[in-house]
Amino acid sequence: FRDCDLYSVGLLLDALVAGVWPFGAAASVAALGERAAGRALPRVGTGSKDLDAIVRKTLCFEPDGRYASAEEFGEDLDAYLA
Repeated sequence: FRDCDLYSVGLLLDALVAGVWPFGAAASVAALGERAAGRALPRVGTGSKDLDAIVRKTLCFEPDGRYASAEEFGEDLDAYLA
């Protein structure tokens, strides 16, 4: 069990900063299957290499590759904003 899963936060953060959804607007059955199988990679485009890395970590297909806590996520965001 994970203490915190920030996947949806990553989706919203990228959409707000980049102006588009990280997986595009494709809602076809094939596109949804690719996302569910972990084969579709997010198109992260915030304009900042450091912020892109943060967003990509929140959108990692495997939960173990994501932030373990909101605190860890916040620390990376604070470091980016500093």
